[in-house]
Amino acid sequence: MKKILIILPIIYLSTGCTHYKVGVNGFTPTGTTLQIPQYSSVYVVKDSNAPNPIFEKEIAEKIQKLLNSRGHSVAAYDKANFYLLFQYAIDSGRTKTGVMPVYQPGGTATMNTFSSYGGMSYSTIQTPGYTTYVPYTKTTYTRWLTLNLIDGTAYRESKKVEPLWIGEVTSSGSCSDLREVINYMLIAAFEHFGENTKKRVTETLLSSDKRAKLLTEP
Repeated sequence: MKKILIILPIIYLSTGCTHYKVGVNGFTPTGTTLQIPQYSSVYVVKDSNAPNPIFEKEIAEKIQKLLNSRGHSVAAYDKANFYLLFQYAIDSGRTKTGVMPVYQPGGTATMNTFSSYGGMSYSTIQTPGYTTYVPYTKTTYTRWLTLNLIDGTAYRESKKVEPLWIGEVTSSGSCSDLREVINYMLIAAFEHFGENTKKRVTETLLSSDKRAKLLTEP
């Protein structure tokens, strides 16, 4: 009897980044939603010591686009009504391994039957299905984004000012490209801009979201 060696490949699981689940937690010192006048000017503050100043500038410009879409204008640093500071990061990922069942459906086969008189007949039989177990590897990354809104006049008079609003944004998934995912995190954050959410709110955004495409346009 011949033995057949079956080699099972390792499957690398991926969600395909068809959608993004983003958690937003909004905080205000008063416990109520911050009332920001629609036409207030907001200056987006970039970190001059950012490891990637080009990416830093890119994110700042996307934030400014979202502010503009809400009716807020741009002003010089020394004249802005508000300052908006931001921080972002992504971890190195957590890898999970295991096995997953893969069902193989049955089929049909032809069986030859020999009679005692030397004759041969054919019959068709149904073969049963079977399950194999394939090892898999999946890596999940966690991304962070924090937004801090500060009163402009108060900040210029004293560098130690309590934020008017803090937005903490988190997202986990198989996509390790923060440059891509940050678009959806920003969109979710501005769905609750200035709001005290009382708890973590989850937003689900499709990768085809038109707002994300607008953020990447020049």
